[in-house]
Amino acid sequence: MKHITVAQDIRSSKNKILWYDADGHLTSFNNVVNEIRKFENIGCGIFIGTDSHSRDNSYQFASTVCYHGMNYANYFYCRYKIDKVRFNNIKQRLFHEAHETIELARLLKEEIDPLNVELHFDVNSQKKFKSYVVKETVTNYANSYNFKSKIKPDSWASSFLADRYAK
Repeated sequence: MKHITVAQDIRSSKNKILWYDADGHLTSFNNVVNEIRKFENIGCGIFIGTDSHSRDNSYQFASTVCYHGMNYANYFYCRYKIDKVRFNNIKQRLFHEAHETIELARLLKEEIDPLNVELHFDVNSQKKFKSYVVKETVTNYANSYNFKSKIKPDSWASSFLADRYAK
């Protein structure tokens, strides 16, 4: 089964991905862009992260787009499910999460340029954890698009917020 990324889906006329604000109210991606544009213009930092959890034969993914600073903090999230997809190992799944984060950042950058964004990956900085195996791959992937990135323990947009909504 072929999966369409969040960015591809938002770009499509179907726009199946549903976006929510921090209070759980449905919103549009255009509203997310307008809010981010407004707060980015006054100096707030923009942060994006994705996480996932497995359930039976599917995976629940969540991506968050956050702004923080200048006495403001808020976030938006989307949640989606991939049915009957099997990731052969943790590398594939973590790379998929990273890819979603980067694609969302690229999409926002198309709408808001320049965009000062920091990407957060649910990848550990310590070798003793399984997610460490993709540390260099995902950070280099982000760097190839000139995006700043953080990994655990500093990747709160993915490790805390996206994790919360992927469950």
